[in-house]
Amino acid sequence: MLCVSLKKKSVEELLASLKKLSFAEIRLDDLFVTPKELRVIFGGKTKTIATCRPEHPGKSGFTRTEDERLELLTNAVLCGANYVDIDLETPEDYKRTLFETAKKNNCFVIMSYHNYEETPSQKELEHIVNKCARFKPDIIKIACLANSPKDPLRILALLHCKQPIIAVSMGTKGKITRLAGPLLGSPFTYVSETKLQATALGQMDLAATKQIFKLMDIFDD
Repeated sequence: MLCVSLKKKSVEELLASLKKLSFAEIRLDDLFVTPKELRVIFGGKTKTIATCRPEHPGKSGFTRTEDERLELLTNAVLCGANYVDIDLETPEDYKRTLFETAKKNNCFVIMSYHNYEETPSQKELEHIVNKCARFKPDIIKIACLANSPKDPLRILALLHCKQPIIAVSMGTKGKITRLAGPLLGSPFTYVSETKLQATALGQMDLAATKQIFKLMDIFDD
């Protein structure tokens, strides 16, 4: 139910963290990695999600070209990633190429949409979900910045869909969605390894999330 999102500066740091985790998202955005290192990262016992985000406002670090992102994610799938996260804004031909590669290699597909500025209207959110569903991914992920207490309500309302959805409100006002999501049907929720290693605004750390779920008698360590 808890996926630890890892964004490390070196492969050594990443591998050290993976040894302690059962499920992790590997953020490849700013990581320099060789094909041999990819095999070690995605060929281990830890269940993994391969992610490489495109450029967006406020993103730090260097930016990869679409060709570089396609090559990196394709290699991650071939090296054993259990899931691959494909951003909705990825060019159509690249999306289809990644989908085909994933399906041939028993890798689940997460089609994701991110809005780092606001939470769209309910009608627009449902339109975005339908755009994602058109590709028939295994999971749809919608993550939008919450600017008001009502924004998380619109995000959580997406969980009524039959398609497996991870619905997240980013930011302090949206933290409740990171706890409520898996309780209302999301396959899992993203957490950080520690308080200081969050990879998204409002992301809670692994220890705190486990503790909250234990207090609610819904998490068995």
